[in-house]
Amino acid sequence: MNPKRPYLLCALASLAFAFPATAAVPSAEQLLPEDTIAVLSAPDLSHLGNITKGSAMGRLWNDDALAPFREKLLKKLDEDVLQKLKQEAGIDLEEYAGLLQGQVTLAVTLNGWTGGESPVPGVLLIADTGSKADQLRTKLTEVRDKIRESGETLRTEEVRGTEFSLLQPPAGGPPVAIRFGQAGSLLLVSLNANPSDLDQVLARLGGGSSPCLADEAAFRQDQGMVFRDALAFGWVHTAPLIEILMQKLAEESANQEGFGPKPDMIVKALGLTGLQTLAIGTTSDATGEKAHLFMGVPESQRSGLLAIPAAVQGDASPPAFISAEVAGFTRTRLSGAKLWESIEGIANGIMPGALDFGIAQFESGIKESNPDFNLRRDIIGNLGDDLVSWQNAPRENTVEGLGAQPSITLLGSPNPSRLLDSLKTVVTTAIQLPFEDREFLGRKIYDLTIPFAQGPDGPMTLSLCASGSYLAIGMDKGLMEEYLRSADSGAKPLAARAGLTQAAEAVGGMRTGLFGYQNDSMLMRAVIETLRTEGNDFLNLFAGEIPVDTSEARAVIGDWLDFSLLPSYDRVAKYFDLTVFSGQAGSAGYSLKFFTPMPSGLR
Repeated sequence: MNPKRPYLLCALASLAFAFPATAAVPSAEQLLPEDTIAVLSAPDLSHLGNITKGSAMGRLWNDDALAPFREKLLKKLDEDVLQKLKQEAGIDLEEYAGLLQGQVTLAVTLNGWTGGESPVPGVLLIADTGSKADQLRTKLTEVRDKIRESGETLRTEEVRGTEFSLLQPPAGGPPVAIRFGQAGSLLLVSLNANPSDLDQVLARLGGGSSPCLADEAAFRQDQGMVFRDALAFGWVHTAPLIEILMQKLAEESANQEGFGPKPDMIVKALGLTGLQTLAIGTTSDATGEKAHLFMGVPESQRSGLLAIPAAVQGDASPPAFISAEVAGFTRTRLSGAKLWESIEGIANGIMPGALDFGIAQFESGIKESNPDFNLRRDIIGNLGDDLVSWQNAPRENTVEGLGAQPSITLLGSPNPSRLLDSLKTVVTTAIQLPFEDREFLGRKIYDLTIPFAQGPDGPMTLSLCASGSYLAIGMDKGLMEEYLRSADSGAKPLAARAGLTQAAEAVGGMRTGLFGYQNDSMLMRAVIETLRTEGNDFLNLFAGEIPVDTSEARAVIGDWLDFSLLPSYDRVAKYFDLTVFSGQAGSAGYSLKFFTPMPSGLR
């Protein structure tokens, strides 16, 4: 792209920052073409902004305790970005801040794309300025003038009687043209080699009945279940994308030589062809914030990986031995037998017989020292239908401490001692390291020191212990002992924590097969106190994962985010309480719901 074109992109981007929808403007699904494959929309951004200000995080941001941190960040943003943008590109974002007053929608349309380089999918931006339509017209004139001043050629064309400015792609560039214009109070921007997307929107604005996204059955279904009243939502129509993928993979498979697994058969075996849609919707009110993630997979099309969530069923409430002092808890009721059944089906769908051969080879190595070993009987046959895990607060408020929260996982089993012995056999055979056993409260704990896995205090230790109907697996000796003492500890159980039952009801309850809890207050105390003392190390922890030289970026970010200015946690503790989530299978697909209730101190 011509280096001068950032003038246009910045100008258009700056028009999409603030948003009550007017009754005269149809909703996004009524305007977008029927072949829309992805959409991200805020139906009423002004309302969203008002709700956000009244939320716990919105009120935290505006709290006087956060003023030193907030004001420095905003000051650096103004100096390093906004003022430079104004000086170098002539764009004053403050002038645009209150321009848009309705929906803002970004969508991707199929546009005849079949997986090749041309045509390519279309991109469409729709933003409503409501009563500020005259100001929008003035700003668009300024944008056009700046583009011409930069030396670009800007053509004018009409689509259904509406004037649009057209910026053609550079020679040799992708087949994408940029069109932007105004229809009533709407700003319309299209990245498409032809104006078909704009034609569709204008036809619907004019009262036409041409097919639109609202006519797509898959969208209507997800809208009704996930985001009908959402403050913001996202939706992806995966079915046509997977169809295109399968066509491409079928071509590759037809040309593949040899006897290896074919790409299209791998995707089919994994069950991905059954995925129809992905959707997310977020809502917020005086009770708290909710998010709903949905994966559309009809019952009749579930296989492979996409069949596994359907097997998650049953009571997932916290067992009595889970203390109210845990930092996080998750329980999943998934049958080990059904999970293995799915794994076998996937493996045999990719390469029939390969799994059985692999198991036979694996068993032959173990039977040299344990002739009676049988993987299906001793391990798979001893898996129950209960998976429980929890974490405690970090032992210290440091970057290392945050990355090493004590945690433990319990595997339900009809014979946990047999399962333990079998896993010990597999582990010691695989890595040639011995377990050490020790007695604790009448139970035997088996510890395996892993010299090549380093923790904050040296080599990490894997601990195993059979207790009751569970096999406990942990990487923290202290937490393992705490679990074994739990029956006699007298600690208040998590199930009795104030507000937990009511919060769980907002996500469908604890009997959906998957339920989780997070103690936001406990975790945020550790995070905030760590940031105050080790903020730079915290940034370096993330920057170290980026495989490029980011020293300059780290310096800028570190200058903006002065974590030493954060208040002590106790000054902002009232803004944090808890978050819960649950997963549930339905006839149309799988839901994962989150709820963060308004902390009691803010109600």
